[in-house]
Amino acid sequence: RVKQAESELKSLGLKVTTSEVANDGTQQENTVESVDPNGELHKGDEVTVSYWGKPEPPLPEPPGHTKKKPHGPGKGKR
Repeated sequence: RVKQAESELKSLGLKVTTSEVANDGTQQENTVESVDPNGELHKGDEVTVSYWGKPEPPLPEPPGHTKKKPHGPGKGKR
């Protein structure tokens, strides 16, 4: 979770910035996507924690669009 990561990094003396990443719904909200920079850091260094935001709602169907039901198991024309 982003808040836990932010807290742990601050306790190490790092300056933490968070950045929300657009979520297409395939990721769990508020989970860490990346930490930059990574590797060896020192007290006072700045670090950015990027995290998945709230999933975006699916786009509505265009007006007049209906989902077609599949046809039966017949032999279609070729």
